[in-house]
Amino acid sequence: MYLTDSDTLSSNTGKAKHWLICSFLALLTACGSQEGLNADVASTNTALIATKSISNKVEIGTKDTAPTLLASLAQLYPNGQLPADRVTQAAQELSQNPTALLLTSAAPSSIKAQKISSNLQPLALSTDYQPVQRVQNTTLYGAYFFSIYPTEIATALAGNPNWSLEGPAFWASLATGTDLYPVHRFRNKTNGSYLYSIYETERADIASNYAATFEYEGVAWNARQTSATGWSALYRFRNKTNGTYLFSAYESEKNAIVANYPEVFALEGIAYYVRQDAQADPVVPIITLPAAVTAITPSTAGRGIATTFTITGSSLPLTAVLTVQGATCLAATGNTSTGFSQVCTLSGTTGTRSLSVDSSSGGTVIDASRTVFVPVLPDTGITSSQCYAVGSNVLASCARTKPGVTTSAYALNSQQDGMVGLDVTEPAAADGKLGFSYSEVPNPAGGTFPRADCVKDNLTGLVWESKTTSGLRNKDISYSNQIDDLGLNGFISNVNATSLCGFTDWRLPTVDELQSIVDYGIASPGPTIDTTWFPNTRNTYFWSSNTLAGIASHTWGVNFATGNVYPDKRGFAQSIRLVRGSAKLNQYISSVNGQEVTDTKTGLVWRRCSEGQTWSGNACTGSASVYSHEAALAHATNQTLITNVAWRLPNVKELASIADKTKSSPAINSVAFPDTPIYDFWTASPNVINGINVWYVSFNNGITNDFGRGIGLLPVRLVRSSP
Repeated sequence: MYLTDSDTLSSNTGKAKHWLICSFLALLTACGSQEGLNADVASTNTALIATKSISNKVEIGTKDTAPTLLASLAQLYPNGQLPADRVTQAAQELSQNPTALLLTSAAPSSIKAQKISSNLQPLALSTDYQPVQRVQNTTLYGAYFFSIYPTEIATALAGNPNWSLEGPAFWASLATGTDLYPVHRFRNKTNGSYLYSIYETERADIASNYAATFEYEGVAWNARQTSATGWSALYRFRNKTNGTYLFSAYESEKNAIVANYPEVFALEGIAYYVRQDAQADPVVPIITLPAAVTAITPSTAGRGIATTFTITGSSLPLTAVLTVQGATCLAATGNTSTGFSQVCTLSGTTGTRSLSVDSSSGGTVIDASRTVFVPVLPDTGITSSQCYAVGSNVLASCARTKPGVTTSAYALNSQQDGMVGLDVTEPAAADGKLGFSYSEVPNPAGGTFPRADCVKDNLTGLVWESKTTSGLRNKDISYSNQIDDLGLNGFISNVNATSLCGFTDWRLPTVDELQSIVDYGIASPGPTIDTTWFPNTRNTYFWSSNTLAGIASHTWGVNFATGNVYPDKRGFAQSIRLVRGSAKLNQYISSVNGQEVTDTKTGLVWRRCSEGQTWSGNACTGSASVYSHEAALAHATNQTLITNVAWRLPNVKELASIADKTKSSPAINSVAFPDTPIYDFWTASPNVINGINVWYVSFNNGITNDFGRGIGLLPVRLVRSSP
């Protein structure tokens, strides 16, 4: 973006207009430093990103009386000090630093000598003041390098093809004089950027407390701490995206930054004063920042659901668009320089999808580093009126507020089942009850197959057989689940022979697949399923394909009268619903510290140990704590407050998803979840027929059942959604 300065920058007649520029005081990219070029801007957090605004304290009237600009950095170190083992090292580093202005710590000695050589001839525009040149680093967001030395500028440009010389930013003196004070330069050893300060108190503070981070490189130039005729205030801005600092000597540029980049820069006041009555400046554009994406939400989206993505950023072109892997997107809307929205419908498989924000359709890539997760688990069906309030077993509103007050349900726990999930983030109901998403299956001959034949679950990608009131798929026909049962095997063969909905790979579902379509928001006697999409469903037990671990005579199934999940004898005649599609397996990835595991099937992040246990590096030690259900919800709330991470009780489908029903005692992956107690664990899902009871999952055998929330004391495993 280009802006024109129409203001006169000097009150003296005949003075030419100054071009509008800006200069960084802190965290400038290192000249000639590959470390500075390649450092992730996030690394600036090490020293400066958490600094607080002190705009009312920046302008200083007397020498060495300023509160140090880095005082607020103390919060980044224990007790505001370097660790004891680093104090000696920091003192040694400071004593070894030369007082000359250095290019970088890795620069050849000849270059260092050249910059302080008596033969060095700066670009003299006046007897006392020389231009401080501005160089933009196009590889580090919003970063500039400043130098008063032509040789240093030439060396920097020669060694960094992505740097661009913009011209003089302001004028400063290489000599001392009345009311002139040295501006000190420090190199941030973490990321290669630079810090400039005019205050001796700050210089001393850095030397005492931050020498492990900042290397002193000497005096850069001299400037004033107070206002005077012919001098302009140097305004300080904090870059809110990466913690660097921007300085501008011009009112018009300052005003333009405030007006056009409020999402990037926070104005913090006047740092010091620079010369503004030297020769006329060449005209160059006011600061322009590269387009950048700050966030894309949501981070989770269901398949087959029209999801509205919100893109926020800075300096975005008005033609910017979002591309989602494996999705069909409508045109972007509401485009501004700070963001836009776009509706996309995802198809394909579950898992992580890449996102790309481009300058236009088919244009240059602005940001391709972000992703969205497509979950495999539908929601539970628990609604926004089925939450627990403090001290009550009566299901209540999950809403955050009533007029003027916070509800006791939200106060107890703000992540109860009815408060989170797809029913909240994707509240469209046309494709099924909230938290579910179904669609009719496309017919290659045109149109779609009727729901009476088959239905697709858009979240899992599975296609389900529908039941009828007569014929082959009559809802009232039951089968045993014997391995050699001719009735069951014949039924599956006959359905495949008909090429139902064009498919010949119909099969018995796994127990987890069958549980995925249970609607726990429907009270017994059910059927606990969305009968709009699954008509003719009996409120009976349905067989799965999973055999009970160690007991071949029993097979797992789901009771659609209640939602219970348990094994039954193979010889009993029960209902059948076939499915087709790939069965995705759980795969666990442990965190760097080993305390968490991520399930790539669901995208959920689990605490590896039960609450009360401690991760030792290869095991969960100690005993699991047990809680009443209300105490479990309160504990999850407390953990969120302590860790600032959104830990919560899992809902019934989430907890059941890690119960490995091919195992027993414990029925879980013991590598991912070592030392799991062989107990029943609480979920966040109420049994809606009677709020006194809550669903639990047993890790002795994997069953899903309900238990009295006030009389039972059960252990807890916390979960959070993927970031």
